[in-house]
Amino acid sequence: MLESIGTYREQNFVAYLVTIAKNLAYNEYKRRTRIVYTDTDLDLIAPFSYESQLEIKAGNEAIIKKALSVLDEVEKSVFLLHNVSDLPHREIALALDKPIGTITWLYSRAVKKIRAAIKED
Repeated sequence: MLESIGTYREQNFVAYLVTIAKNLAYNEYKRRTRIVYTDTDLDLIAPFSYESQLEIKAGNEAIIKKALSVLDEVEKSVFLLHNVSDLPHREIALALDKPIGTITWLYSRAVKKIRAAIKED
């Protein structure tokens, strides 16, 4: 507040302080939620085998393999990163270096393909 006292126009001082506090809190929140991926982080994502992470009950193995087989590699990566690894679409977009809109579209398309494949069986 003291740094910006020169910009204060004699109006509502409490509102002035609240605005400064709100903006500082928002800036701090943005700083803390910023995600930075290093080259080593991306190297760990690429060779990861999702099949080892899936918990498959004996009777469902064929259905799950059939459902995943209808997806191309990018769709499968997006679907499994979101559902198995619990990554939000924003982090998947950063990891795969694609726009978030593309990731949400790929995920939606993957879900539709899986639903269609399961309905066929």
